[in-house]
Amino acid sequence: MGPARRTAVPSLLLACAVLAAGCGSTVQVAGSRVTGGMATTDVPDGLAVTPAGGGTGTVAADSRGGASGRDVSGVQSSGSTSVSPAPGGGAAQIGPPAGPGVSATSIALGIVFCNDCAAGNAAIGAGGEDPGDTRRYYQAALDDVNSRGGVLGRKLVPVFYEGSANDTNFDAAAQKACTTFTQDHKVLMMSLRGEISYRCAQKAGILDLGPGDTGPTYRQYPNLFAPGGIRLERLFEVTVRSMVVAGWQKPQAPWPTGRIGVISWDDKQYRYATSNGYLKGLHDAGLKATDVRYVTVPENAQQLTEASAAISSAVLAFRQQGIDHVFIGDGPAGVFVGAGLTLLFLQNAKSQGYYPRYGFNSNNVPDFPQYPQDELAGMLAVDYADSSAADDEGIALNPLRERCFALMRKRGLPVAQKQTQDLALEACGYAWFAEAVLRRATTGTTLPKMIAAAESLGTTYRSPFSYGERIGPGKHDGVALVRTSRFDQSCSCIRYSSKPFEP
Repeated sequence: MGPARRTAVPSLLLACAVLAAGCGSTVQVAGSRVTGGMATTDVPDGLAVTPAGGGTGTVAADSRGGASGRDVSGVQSSGSTSVSPAPGGGAAQIGPPAGPGVSATSIALGIVFCNDCAAGNAAIGAGGEDPGDTRRYYQAALDDVNSRGGVLGRKLVPVFYEGSANDTNFDAAAQKACTTFTQDHKVLMMSLRGEISYRCAQKAGILDLGPGDTGPTYRQYPNLFAPGGIRLERLFEVTVRSMVVAGWQKPQAPWPTGRIGVISWDDKQYRYATSNGYLKGLHDAGLKATDVRYVTVPENAQQLTEASAAISSAVLAFRQQGIDHVFIGDGPAGVFVGAGLTLLFLQNAKSQGYYPRYGFNSNNVPDFPQYPQDELAGMLAVDYADSSAADDEGIALNPLRERCFALMRKRGLPVAQKQTQDLALEACGYAWFAEAVLRRATTGTTLPKMIAAAESLGTTYRSPFSYGERIGPGKHDGVALVRTSRFDQSCSCIRYSSKPFEP
């Protein structure tokens, strides 16, 4: 297939300590085609979609969908967005009882924004287009829903919490944000990551949209959903299986030993995912890792130097042991929304003249432009991210993603590069997933009813981030489709080697 420049979910590398990544949007099935009124896409039977309707300091929302309190230039609801009403319209009324943040006229959603994260990304060599006041993206997405009459006869309104790339304590930042959303200004749904946030949300009786996490976490916190994400251990195991099928692990020049190294973040989520993903997948294939390393998670920008030093030591150890095949178990961790471990590993590997063969997945952001390109020779990847037009090579464009970008452009918001595109998709995904769930919560918005409404989505939901979703009882991570790709040295680009499939 032809060259593709893909944009994965976590391309905002450095983010405030409590910012979550990768929410979702909607899709609906009819046979094996996805029809959304904007594009038609080939997908496997049973996975298709129609657009669903279609700190410091907080800014508390008013009933008009605007913001009150601190001045937010350009964030007030303009009412200028015009789209065709969604199937069913916005007239459905909520039945008793109502959950927190629900009034007679509005439903409040908790949103973390970070206005210095763009500068933080630039400081570590991962900069891009400056989004300006990031609240504008979320307000635009909420205005889109409200322009169709809202949901359950109510407007969606934001409660903002300002995080920072310079937050020095992850746990404290998470607790302050959750206190804002559950005590100072009650909300029905929020998007925060980390166990403190999940526990706080569960206690308050609200849904939390986080990143992939692991199976035990979803079982412990049934209020946690990742509509555009995938469980870490499932992603890691799928990565190994796909590499083995492609013969990635076989010794060949310039990777003659076939020895495998694994490196990931040092916390319980990544240790569990490494053991039950990478190592399990290797064992099932009759293979084993020569060395497994874990790197302490940097909780603030100042700890990045320590993380880089630890990664440099791991690179040296891998090189000395003759390891020439490497898995990097990456994803949201500390100050990183994603791909931070990968970026630091590749930078250190290049500085030491170490060029192994990498087995990547979307959490590694295989085409991140700041990677040393010569490090990517021989790289194979498994992608679930469908967040740029290049990701749709050989298939129809993702209608939800394109609709989101058009919405932001109409509001004068930049979406020309990865940093701003992913911010836009995060905002659209959050608003549209809330809309999709609430349209099904007609008997009440208490936590059990919200969980049941979310689980009833099945395959009728598509995230603007990914190829296809399935959400249901026991499966709160939405991603259901992936496709394989490889790095092509002739064009320094990613080429897809399959259409989306269910692994």
